[in-house]
Amino acid sequence: MSVTVKGCPGDAAELAERYWMRRLPAGDARRFEDHVAGCPDCAEKLYQTKAFIEAIKIAGRRFLEP
Repeated sequence: MSVTVKGCPGDAAELAERYWMRRLPAGDARRFEDHVAGCPDCAEKLYQTKAFIEAIKIAGRRFLEP
């Protein structure tokens, strides 16, 4: 996990996606959770990513309905 000058992961959006998809190793997930707990910018990215993933799931279900 790379870190920016501000202390945020340089790839926070990708980490958020991998976090919600449960594709982060456990240690990375815990470090990301710890960081997000104290970083409003990354918390917002995490929230936006979750909302996007949920919207895609809903759209997929609608597309597959008969």
